[in-house]
Amino acid sequence: MALNFLDTKEVTISNIKKIAIKKGNRDGKAEKPSESWTEGSVPFITQAHAIFSAEAERKIAATRKTLNDRIFETLEGREQINLLESQKQAIQEEIIGAAERVKHFKSEIDGYKVENPMGRFARTRLIPGNIYWFVLSILIAGEILVTAPALVQLFGEGSWESWVIAISVGFLPVAGAHLIGTFLKSRLDRQNPQEPWIKRIFQSISIVLLFAIISLAVLRAGITEGNLQNFNIIPKDKTPGFLIIFFSALQFGFFSVAVGLGFLHHSPAADSLKEAKKELRKLKSAEKAITDPLKGYKSKLGLTEDEVVAKVNALSNEIEILSKELDITVANYREANIHARRDDFNGGHPSLAVPPFEIELGKFDDVYSALPAKVPPTPNNPFNVD
Repeated sequence: MALNFLDTKEVTISNIKKIAIKKGNRDGKAEKPSESWTEGSVPFITQAHAIFSAEAERKIAATRKTLNDRIFETLEGREQINLLESQKQAIQEEIIGAAERVKHFKSEIDGYKVENPMGRFARTRLIPGNIYWFVLSILIAGEILVTAPALVQLFGEGSWESWVIAISVGFLPVAGAHLIGTFLKSRLDRQNPQEPWIKRIFQSISIVLLFAIISLAVLRAGITEGNLQNFNIIPKDKTPGFLIIFFSALQFGFFSVAVGLGFLHHSPAADSLKEAKKELRKLKSAEKAITDPLKGYKSKLGLTEDEVVAKVNALSNEIEILSKELDITVANYREANIHARRDDFNGGHPSLAVPPFEIELGKFDDVYSALPAKVPPTPNNPFNVD
């Protein structure tokens, strides 16, 4: 037996009204229902009630999921706000400490109002660090180029050890000059007086360096003299003395410039101030990295009772509409059924009545209980986050 098209077509919320008319017409021609049928005995009316009830439950589930997501978002936002606030407070305390250190080192460089200007000068850096190290590198390279040929020839050409010694010896006078320059600068600072034994050490270093410079000049002059050809500017008998004076002056020039650089660059207070400012900038960057997401979380309002009430009221209205749609669907079926019948059948028969459409909305009581406690708004807490 072939199935009727209406028995095989899927009934959905979107087509149920049209199918109600067709099924009402079909059942009416078959004189269904009869007088003996009771309330709830018409299959299509029962099916329509089940479809609209399922749609109502789907809307309730969707609303509940939305509210549950908002509860989770609110709780997560509150946790993130509390975490970021504590981190921000800790960083702000560190910023206060770093700012105090910057102020301390700056005042140390500035000195006292009645202080001797020489003491303030002793704590002031007059050459930027990048220029200082650039010029110092050039001086080291020049010193190595002047002394290396003589030392390599002295210790043996072709031996890597001789080049290591040559580079080390070339580096030595400039490094020593740097130490002497810093020592002389520190001697001017009356707030940090030097111990006598430190003075004696630097005096010894100065004597050793002077002896080393003269020795290197003599050595370089002796090796250079043997390689000179057609050098007629100075008489031949005076050439050795000239070369000694020339290389001594050249190396003393390197030495003096390096001493001056160390003198003008040396400033422990400036180094401390630079590090304190660097730390302060780093902390402020860390604070900004926390402040931006914190503002984002605070700008998102958490779930409120008003929002829950609005969602539940909207859901109640949608269910009320579904109830009316069920009434219309049953009315379409009833009217089509009565018109298609050959007998005289009462349209108010209990079997054609609309089943009660009762949907419980009390399932949201737990949502109200999950709402955060209300906190009076303050300038620092405008979004009622406790």
